[in-house]
Order: sequence, then structure tokens, then C-alpha cells
Amino acid sequence: SAGPTQSRCSVVVPYASDIAYVENFEAQSTFEEWMARPHVASFRFEDREYVLFCQSDPCPGAFDSTPLRKQSLLLGNKLGNRSAIAMGRVALSEYSQEIHNAKFCLVIRGDTPSSHGFFDAIAANCIPILVSDRWSDVAVPFSHGRSGTVKEGIDITAFTVRFSQERWMNDMDFVGNTLWNITSNPEVAWRMYAAMQEARPKLLWSMPNNTVADQVLLSTKKCSLAD
Repeated sequence: SAGPTQSRCSVVVPYASDIAYVENFEAQSTFEEWMARPHVASFRFEDREYVLFCQSDPCPGAFDSTPLRKQSLLLGNKLGNRSAIAMGRVALSEYSQEIHNAKFCLVIRGDTPSSHGFFDAIAANCIPILVSDRWSDVAVPFSHGRSGTVKEGIDITAFTVRFSQERWMNDMDFVGNTLWNITSNPEVAWRMYAAMQEARPKLLWSMPNNTVADQVLLSTKKCSLAD
């Protein structure tokens, strides 16, 4: 007899965050502490090609994200000592300190449209700045679907600043002004911070009393019932 057919139902599961593993969740961060963080933005990336490889060569049609990541250095130059943006690996403890000292953390697509940096940012109470045009297509946590197409998932718009890749590469003044407008308006900043607090238990596997597994199971059920 024929064997069982493989399910084509896919669910986007949140990355496990290295920062979340070492985060002291008992120490409640406040909005006032977030506003007092010395750096506007933080980002760390390696000096390598950011493109998906198939063995020794880039996969056919793979997008090279290296220019997107190196563009962060321009933002760092604009912000000066109000940023911690650099190329090169550091120890986890230093990386953790950098993002805990920043109000915003850059989340720029790498080899794929998704990035563990999004979950590191949430773990550190650092509002994500997302630069990844295909995030909504393949990377929204808990989105689900069949045959390679996913939909729904958690709404991140309330606690994420998002720029198109084109805007990011060609209008850094707009990027800087957007961050300034948020930080100079405490009401807007507080709404984003509060929305991030609400989302953290849904996204961080290491957070006590998190609901990540429940969210995954719910998305799996929705996907399996969608015929």
C-alpha cells in the first residue's frame, strides 16, 4: 500500500534567542530606563558575504544582502557616539551589553529574509528596525500556509520600525529623522515600548510563562484546517 503523504503545511516558528537565554527576566525594565539608554541604535555583523550558498557557490537567484548590512555603517557615522554599530564579532556578553544600551536594534536580512536579530532585540527590550522586503512573505512569526505560501501570524507593526530596502539604501536622512521623531515624542515611543512588552511572552522561548509553544500549536491547527 502507498505510504503516508508528507504534509505541506508550514508554520514559521520563532528563533531561539541567545540573548534571551542570558536575560534576567525578573529584572523588570521600565520605559523610563529605555528612554535613558545612551545609544539610539545598535547593530553587529560579520565581515563576510551575506548570501545563501549552495555548496561553494551562491544559490541561483540568491539575494546578496551584504550591501544592506554595510549600509548600517553610514547610519552609525550619522549618529556618531549615539550608536553602537560595527562590523566584527564580539563575545556574547559584549553584544548583549551593546543592545541593552540601545533604544533601537537594526534587524537587516542576511542569507535569508529572516534574522535571529529580531528576537535578540525583543529579548533586550530594544525596538527592532526591520530592513527585509520579503519578511512578510516568509518570516512573520506564527504565519502558516501550504505549498510555500504563508499568511497571518503575529502583527509586529505596533513595535517595529520598518524601512524598505530601497529606502534604506538611498535615503538615510529619512531613516535618521524617523528615529528622531519617535524618540522625541514620548507618547509615540511609549506606545511602541508597551506593544513590545505585550509581544515578548509570545516570541521568546526562554521567557518564564511564555506562550510560544501555544502559538505554534494554534498556527499548526489553523493551517491543518485550511483546506
